This record gives sequence, structure tokens and C-alpha cells, in this order.
Amino acid sequence: MSKYKLIIFDMDGTLYKFDGSGSNNAIFNTMFYDEVTQNVVKFLSNKLFVSLQDAKKIREDIFERYKGDISIGLEKEFGLERELYFTNTWNIYAAKYCNEDVLLQKMLLNILTKKVVLTNAPQVWAKNALRMLGIADQFERIYSGEGDIRKPQKEAYLQICEAFGIKPDEVMIVEDEPQYLKPAKELGMTTVLISSSNLLSNESYVDYTLKNIYDLVKIVREK
Repeated sequence: MSKYKLIIFDMDGTLYKFDGSGSNNAIFNTMFYDEVTQNVVKFLSNKLFVSLQDAKKIREDIFERYKGDISIGLEKEFGLERELYFTNTWNIYAAKYCNEDVLLQKMLLNILTKKVVLTNAPQVWAKNALRMLGIADQFERIYSGEGDIRKPQKEAYLQICEAFGIKPDEVMIVEDEPQYLKPAKELGMTTVLISSSNLLSNESYVDYTLKNIYDLVKIVREK
């Protein structure tokens, strides 16, 4: 029987792998994000009536000044609604980057603890990816990145605890980006890093390091 009342899962790089998983901001260096970037440039060109070259410059400027939070920057600078932005840029065919994972499905089914997804990606991509993996029905809720509250803000973690009426020390969080485990650990959560490297295994904010998500069930069942 698990001692945890809730498990928070990151999605990209955790529930499925991509190049660079296990390091901070890994998603920015993937083919997936390259496609998102191309979509953003086309979106800006169409909405702002500028050339693709100028749209690319605008996107790069916003990315730098808002530290990767392009949707927030575009809303503040140009009045472009975030929902419109995400629908046009992140609604990507998931089969290009992940596949149905029967082993993952079985592993999650064997964990009876309530589960949620906490991702900085938008709802539209989260739903596409989870459906493709075949695990969309395994989670109580998806906490996505459209709003102002997102990882690594502590409020992003606390809002989940409040919604389920539990304490942080009753929660396990599973992540592939170390930077998002630090605030969770400071709140008292049990932290699991998914990484092929053991370089961070001795860090105080990492309780467990797993090379793949499939071994998680062993930790959850510890007493």
C-alpha cells in the first residue's frame, strides 16, 4: 500500500522521452519544439501582418525578454490571446513524437494512488500526447501552462494540494527537469527525478533517481 495520497507527473520528458530528457529546459532543444517555433513564426506573420523574417525576430525577442514564456509576452505586447496562440501553435500531431505505450499503461494501472499531470505545456498538447500514449484516463486532472501560475512557482504545486485537500508531505512528484523538483522539495514533497544520469542523485532536493518511468511502482509501494 502506498504512503502517498497523490502523485504529480510531469509529462514531456517524463511520461515519454525526448532528446535531452533529464536536464533543465530540455524541451527547447528538441525537434518537437522546432515545430512549435515554426508554427509560432507563421502565426505571428499572419496575425501581425509582417514577413516571416520579421515574425522570427519578434518571436526571438519575446522569448528572450520573457524567459521562454512566449504566450505571456505576446499577450502583453501585442494583445494576442493565449488560447488563440496555443491552439494555432501547439496543436501538433502527437504520433510524430510519442507512441502508444502499453508498458506505461500497465504501470500506471498498478499504482492505485490518485494521479495528476502538471505541465507547462498547454492543454491542447497535453491532451494530444496523453491520448497517443493511451493514458489520458489515468489522471484526475491536467494542470497545464496557459495561466500565470506555473512551474517552478510554488503556487503551482500548492494549488494542487489545496484542490485535493492534502498536505505537500503526502505528495510524490515525478519530473525530468531538476529545476522543477527544488520548490517541490522545499514544500515537503517526495521528489523523483527521471534521468539517464546519476549526476544529480546526491542533490538534497532529489529523493530518488530513476532511469525510466517504469520503475516508479517500486518506489510508490515503499512503506
